Amino acid sequence: MNVFLARQAIYDADRRIHGYELLFRRAVTETADVRDGNAATAQVLLNAVVDIGLEKISAAEPLFINCTRDLLMLEPLLPPDRCVLEILEDVEIDAEVLDRIHWLRRRGYRVALDDFTLDGKLAAAVPLADYLKLDVLALTEAELNRHVKLRRPGLLLIAEKIDSEGLMERSRDLGFDLFQGYFLRRPEVLKGDRIPTGKLAALRLIGACQDPASSVHEVSATVTVDVSMTYSLLRLANSALFGRSRPVKSVEGVVTWLGREYLARWAILLALAADRECPVTYLEAALQRGYMCESLAAARTAEGAGTGFLVGLLSTLDSILDVPMAEILKRVRLDGDIREALAQHGGELGQLLASALAYESGDVQALEHCGIDADLLREAYWQAIDQAKATLRDLAVLQS
Repeated sequence: MNVFLARQAIYDADRRIHGYELLFRRAVTETADVRDGNAATAQVLLNAVVDIGLEKISAAEPLFINCTRDLLMLEPLLPPDRCVLEILEDVEIDAEVLDRIHWLRRRGYRVALDDFTLDGKLAAAVPLADYLKLDVLALTEAELNRHVKLRRPGLLLIAEKIDSEGLMERSRDLGFDLFQGYFLRRPEVLKGDRIPTGKLAALRLIGACQDPASSVHEVSATVTVDVSMTYSLLRLANSALFGRSRPVKSVEGVVTWLGREYLARWAILLALAADRECPVTYLEAALQRGYMCESLAAARTAEGAGTGFLVGLLSTLDSILDVPMAEILKRVRLDGDIREALAQHGGELGQLLASALAYESGDVQALEHCGIDADLLREAYWQAIDQAKATLRDLAVLQS
């Protein structure tokens, strides 16, 4: 599934890029077609971090993220040095929102007020703002002069809707610090690819992350029952956002490393943005292969069980996406032995995967030369079927 977002540059007076505003897009078009502000912002963040990658959007410049009231109240996904939280003009600035802005600023986040006017809803937040964005086409000369008087150290004024050289010069003369508009640069649409993630799976992960009694293994299990979520988590963990020097080894390792709080943030965004479930037949096949590879790996070393499950689960992606495995492997950085297993069934993990595939297809000749005891293969296969069906039954109970 193709996913899109647009970025529009914000320039300083010398026409150097100060940052980018990220904008929701459904397709390669200049129109946003936003139907739900919460879902739109969630989609933008997921597209930016997981599916397209921050490194493709901005090297170091801050990203301006549109925030509804609901999204403002959630834990930010991006670190404070990478984003500016842009509060939309229809947000009611009450005591709860002011307290939240105070809290965000103590954490190092910067705040912009979008489409600001002195008589609008956002006026009460001016003392806490780092940026004011003004629509210079919507305000008269006298109104612009009134607004520019709000300038103070630490508060930057952004002139929006710059559509000509003359308006750029006039805004600069009035005292604006930053400038954005079609004259300077139109929004650029960026495209990525996503595997859909089921909303139910995302909600189950949120619950597991917030349950103090759940173990790391139990939290990881809520991820690995959904192949789309597993893929998305691996891409998130290995994205430029974290700058890992070594690739991920297992889902449990990522859960331990990222922590439950961060996983819950990510899962909330997935739940907001999800729009269709992974077909149950694909899910069952993915779980079955994952469990079989887990059993075969555990028979060799207990430590390898999680990695075996991951290899089995990810090996189903090419059929789910109808995309060659080589193309999928370009999208997520994996440990060398996992990559080798998926790419060419190489190494010890690759041998386990090839054996599982041979057993599934009834390839007797391959099974005779796979080097794994026939009884172990048979037991692992039928046990995997039972485990996959049990997992699906659990999911069905949760949906009822």
